[in-house]
Amino acid sequence: MQVQGGRNIRITGNRIPDADNAGLMITQDTAITSDLQFTDNWADGGGCTVNVAEKGKGPIQGLVVDSNRFGHATAVADCPVIAPSTTPMTAVGNVYDDTNLPARIRRNG
Repeated sequence: MQVQGGRNIRITGNRIPDADNAGLMITQDTAITSDLQFTDNWADGGGCTVNVAEKGKGPIQGLVVDSNRFGHATAVADCPVIAPSTTPMTAVGNVYDDTNLPARIRRNG
C-alpha cells in the first residue's frame, strides 16, 4: 500500500505478506502526510517493509509505527522499517515474528 498524502490515517490489524517494493510506502508525492499510525500489523517483504520518504515536503509529523510483527524477507538485509532521521517517529513494540526480538528501525539521511 502507498500513502501519497493526507492526515489522520490509521492502518491497523492487517496482514501484508510478500511485498514487492514495500509493504507500506509513505511518499508525500501529492501532499504533506501527518498523523499516520501503522499499528498491530503483520508485514514482510519489499526492499524495506515500511519505507518512509519525505520527498521534499519536510518531516512527516505524528508518525507512529507500533506493535507490529515483521518477517525477515526483505531485499535489504534486516530492514523492516526505514525512515529519514529528520522525521520524528514513535516506534515501540515492533518485533520479528519468529523470534519476538525487537525489529530494527533504520534511519537514513
